[in-house]
Parts: sequence; C-alpha cells; structure tokens
Amino acid sequence: RAGDLGPLRRDMGGLVGAAGEGGSAGSPPGAAAPGAGGQPPQARGDEVPEVGHRVGAALRLLALRLQKSRLRVLCAGIWSRLGEGQSLSVAMGNYPKVFDGQTLNLIAAGEATGNIRDVLERLISHFTEQKEFKRKLVSAMAYPLFICVIAVGVVIFFVLFLLPRLQTLLSSLGG
Repeated sequence: RAGDLGPLRRDMGGLVGAAGEGGSAGSPPGAAAPGAGGQPPQARGDEVPEVGHRVGAALRLLALRLQKSRLRVLCAGIWSRLGEGQSLSVAMGNYPKVFDGQTLNLIAAGEATGNIRDVLERLISHFTEQKEFKRKLVSAMAYPLFICVIAVGVVIFFVLFLLPRLQTLLSSLGG
C-alpha cells in the first residue's frame, strides 16, 4: 500500500523523510518542491525522503537524476511498482539480489507500525557504518599484506637465484 508511505519535505538542499505529514499518494512524480533555479531538489544517499512527495515520487526523482544506469533502473522499477499500489517492502522484494530478507522484513515492519522513517534512517545508519567498517578493515590489512608479499618475494628470490649461486660457489671451493 503506497498510501502508507510518508510524504517528503525539503531540508538543507535535499530530501529528508518523515511519515504522517500531508501529501497524497496520487500526486504527480514531478510535483517536487523546486530547488535552486526551479529544479527539483536532489536527494542525498544519507537522507530519508520527506515533504511534499511520497517515497515513490522521491524514487522517481532519483531514477531521473542518477548517473549509474543500474541504480536508475532499480529506482524506476520500484517507483512503477509503488504506482501499481504495492507496498515499499513488496516492491523492493522484487529485487532479491539487491535487498536481503532482513532489510525487507524491517521495512515491512516499519510500514505496519507507521515508523517507516525511523526504520529507513536506522537502515541507512547501519549500512553506512558497515561500509565504513569495511573501508577501515581493508586499510588496516593493507600494510600486513604488503609485508607478507615482500617476505614471500625475498624467500623466492633466495631459493631460485641466490641459493643456486651459493651452491655452485661452495662446490667449486671443494665443499
């Protein structure tokens, strides 16, 4: 039920989410509050849609503005399913390679309880922290991996190049 999704409001140059404010499920996708120069506001990845738009309209705006074609197709597909009357969790469930079951269940629970904004904010926070942790882990493992590669290179150099030369030198000395 797309009508359960909260409307959008403009906040700090982007879209920020909140449930339970005005707006209608049938509002046209381009009915965004205009940004600077009459352009619709551009949503940032760390914000939940709010004001004047429902989540479906925000997805439509993203589908129009995104540069990566795969994300554009994803947003447009979810938007079209929301337009058909499916709930956000069901619309996202049509993309199992992108959204895991836990995420879909959390969104469905948020829709059922009317706390979709809180759920989306927590999911954004979780995925942001997870991405930051992976980045820190990779950077922390870079130096030890570099040292291991150098050590293996030194051993290979010693076994394949230095050891045969030392063996011929020792055999020529009579040892």
